[in-house]
Amino acid sequence: MHCCKLLFLWTVLTLMSGCSVLGKVREATLVAGTVSWKAQPLALRQQYPQWMQSVYYTAELQTSDISQWQLYLLSRTSLGPGATKAKAELVYIADGQQQSKSFDLQLQQMEEPTATQDYFRYRYQFGAEALAFYQTYQPKRFAGQAKPLQLYYLQPLYAENQVDLTQVLRVEYALLPEYGPKTVGELMRLMFNLQKRDWIEFCQNRRYQYDKSTACGEVKITEAATADSIAAVD
Repeated sequence: MHCCKLLFLWTVLTLMSGCSVLGKVREATLVAGTVSWKAQPLALRQQYPQWMQSVYYTAELQTSDISQWQLYLLSRTSLGPGATKAKAELVYIADGQQQSKSFDLQLQQMEEPTATQDYFRYRYQFGAEALAFYQTYQPKRFAGQAKPLQLYYLQPLYAENQVDLTQVLRVEYALLPEYGPKTVGELMRLMFNLQKRDWIEFCQNRRYQYDKSTACGEVKITEAATADSIAAVD
């Protein structure tokens, strides 16, 4: 059993680093280890050291079903009919080139404010078109030909003036619904493959349109910002 755990951890580490080994061997080991991990109750999994939880959470993401991923948009006011016309972009790097494509998000549910929730809550999921793109990406990832999807950049996108984004509080991620919704900062801290440069790039990049203080703190990023000046980045 100990040898199996070491093999699984080695597979995840090489997968995260982009080292090249046989894709099918990688995939089989990763899937088997993830199944064994998920067989434990969630409460038990959350008692392991944080680094181990991050390894297995990342592995679960790598083998999860994209059609089950959920994005929540929390807004002070109703987004109106424009809420049904959201898109999201999937992005990864392969052969040094950015691969990206935009897909429709399907609005699954809208919750109005309640006595304990003072905001509107919109739940989105991907459709079949995104699933096909993801299934093309996965073999490349297992073969070490692509870097991980930049999941922390996932966000509902709308045409200009379609919705009032100034009223939006934040985006929350339930990419693995069993774990419940996570802020972007919580998601990033659970992803084992992220390095300091990924945090810095995310906090400096204007691509993310919503609140990212849970990942970047209240630091104001300027054009001349350096790695040393972003002390709040974890």
